[in-house]
Amino acid sequence: MAHLDDDSQQFADLLFARFPEWRQFGEVFVEGKREEGYLAVNVPAPSASTPPAPEDYLYIITPYGGVTVGFGGSHVDFDTSNGLTEEEMLTKPFEFIDDILEERLVMGHARQGSEWRGSVQGKPSEEPNVSHLSRWNIAFDTIRLRSWKGTYDRIIKVNQNA
Repeated sequence: MAHLDDDSQQFADLLFARFPEWRQFGEVFVEGKREEGYLAVNVPAPSASTPPAPEDYLYIITPYGGVTVGFGGSHVDFDTSNGLTEEEMLTKPFEFIDDILEERLVMGHARQGSEWRGSVQGKPSEEPNVSHLSRWNIAFDTIRLRSWKGTYDRIIKVNQNA
C-alpha cells in the first residue's frame, strides 16, 4: 500500500499477510497537507445489517504510530502511551482482533435514549463491566452488545434507579 507512514506500512504488511481478503477494505487516510498517511480498514461483519451501520464494521486505524481496533461502537487503542512496547504494538492488536473474530469478546456501547454514552466490552457469558461509566456518573438506559457473527448480540435495558 503506497503513501503510508513507516509505522502504518509495517502494520499493514502484517495485517494483509494474515488477512489478504481485507486488502479490499483498506485505504490510506491523509490528514491536512501531510505527504504520508495512515491505514484505515473497515471490514463489514458477517452479521452486518443491510446497509451496514457504523457499528457493523471492524475498523482498524494506525494514526500517529499507534493502532486502534474497534467494533460495535467500542474501540481499544494500542500505543506506547498505554505502556506497550514497540513489539507489543505489533502483536496485541492481532490478539484483540482474534478475540473479536472468534467471538471470545463482545463489544458495544451504552446509550441514553439515542445518545451514545460510552464504550463497553466483555466476555459473551458475562454482563459487561460498566463501572467506568458509573464512576463518572454517566447516565444510560440501554447497552447494545455485538459479537462478530451475531451469536451473542443483545440489548440490555438498564434501570439505574433500582
